[in-house]
Amino acid sequence: MTEAGFLETLKRVEDVAVILTRMEDINVVLGKITTIEAFIDRFGTLEALIERFESVENQLYYLKDMLNIDEAAKYLNISKGHMYRLTSNRDISYTKPNGKNIFFERKELDEWKRR
Repeated sequence: MTEAGFLETLKRVEDVAVILTRMEDINVVLGKITTIEAFIDRFGTLEALIERFESVENQLYYLKDMLNIDEAAKYLNISKGHMYRLTSNRDISYTKPNGKNIFFERKELDEWKRR
């Protein structure tokens, strides 16, 4: 094999490597598209899928150890004003780490619910 032939073959191998890399990228994208299609098949429309994700996202506060006043009120199914009254009367434990925002430990809220 001549040097020119070798260089031509090397160039072809490099071109094939580039094409294979692009195919791997394409396969990753196709896999993601397939996953999205499966979700849409399950939920009917993209809007329904987004609505479901937002619903799950809104309930993630249940997993947090510390909740802000809005999350705590929602967790206890009471108004934000009622939460402030409970803190004002010292009926429920809370913390103000930065001196402004009020936070509650979920386990403390659970104990308060049991009373």
